[in-house]
Amino acid sequence: MDKDVYDGIVEVSTDEAMKTACEVAKNEGFLPGISAGANIHGAIELAKKLGKGHAVVTVSPDSGDRYLSTALFNE
Repeated sequence: MDKDVYDGIVEVSTDEAMKTACEVAKNEGFLPGISAGANIHGAIELAKKLGKGHAVVTVSPDSGDRYLSTALFNE
C-alpha cells in the first residue's frame, strides 16, 4: 500500500465487525454487511480516540442482504 494516501489503519477483528453489523442492524435501521461492520467499528473507535470537536466519515462497502441466511443475523 502507498502510505502517502492514508493517515492510519484501524485493525478490527471479524468478531468485532460482525457484532457491530448486528448492533447497527438492530439499532440504526439499515442492514450492513461484515465489511461495513468493520468500517463502522473502526470509525467509532477513531471517534472515541479523537474526542469531541472532530468529524469521522466512513463508507458502507457492502450490505447484509447476502448474509441473511448465515449465522450473522440469526439472533
